[in-house]
Amino acid sequence: MKKKLLPLFILLVVGMLSTACQPIVPATEFVSISDVEPSATPTSRIQKIPLIVFAAGSLIIPFTDIETAFEAKYPGIDLLAEYHGSIQVMRHVTELHEQIDVVATADASLIPMLMYAVKNPVS
Repeated sequence: MKKKLLPLFILLVVGMLSTACQPIVPATEFVSISDVEPSATPTSRIQKIPLIVFAAGSLIIPFTDIETAFEAKYPGIDLLAEYHGSIQVMRHVTELHEQIDVVATADASLIPMLMYAVKNPVS
């Protein structure tokens, strides 16, 4: 029995070592919005910087207008919006630890309750 499992064990160890020795991919460099020049004409040569926005579903209409105006003023930034319920938006940050640039909820009391564990927020 032991001799049958030995090749499997060796294969597993070699696989783990080969994946552990892969080079680390460096994180992308942080670029602030002030680094991107506002322009009236977008250039196709510049790769757009993604700006990830998670917002409440009730904010779809106003955020669509904001996205259009923002991308017109800053053509080098691609605003990527994703809409969910307010609690789910907060969970993406607090529990799932996703990298989100802007979080917009329809209920401001969720921010202290879910991000800072305050039971009765002062509104």
